[in-house]
Amino acid sequence: MAVLKIKFQAVWDDDAKVWVATSPSQNITTEAASREALQSRLQTIVPDVLEARGYAGQSELVIAIDWLALTPIDYTELAVA
Repeated sequence: MAVLKIKFQAVWDDDAKVWVATSPSQNITTEAASREALQSRLQTIVPDVLEARGYAGQSELVIAIDWLALTPIDYTELAVA
């Protein structure tokens, strides 16, 4: 059986206090309050999304997550008249 690896990038949204995971290749985005909850959510929704797209059972599914820390490098305020 072939392996289907779907890569996600996960970043912490400090304003919303959630982890946001996005897979541009599959157009999937979801969020959860903790890393563990996000992993569980991905294990649930990714197979459902693939099934809805007609990919169910065709491959072994691997979900890869890159955990990213975004750090502000600068701050700018602009006044618009």
